[in-house]
Amino acid sequence: MKVIVQSKLLLFGQWITRVQTNHPLYQIIQRSLTLLFPFVLIGSLSQLIQLTLFNRHSFIASIFHFST
Repeated sequence: MKVIVQSKLLLFGQWITRVQTNHPLYQIIQRSLTLLFPFVLIGSLSQLIQLTLFNRHSFIASIFHFST
């Protein structure tokens, strides 16, 4: 029973892979996300720095008493 289910899932995965790589909408979404990734990375890192360093109630501000 497990072998039959695994083989069907494998075939379904192969079919999905074929459909995705040949579909133009998939390629457009993939290119768009590839172009957006650096901006998302820079934005998330800047937000991380802002929340850890420049917030009044952050961990680093409480250690170095920046809030006073």
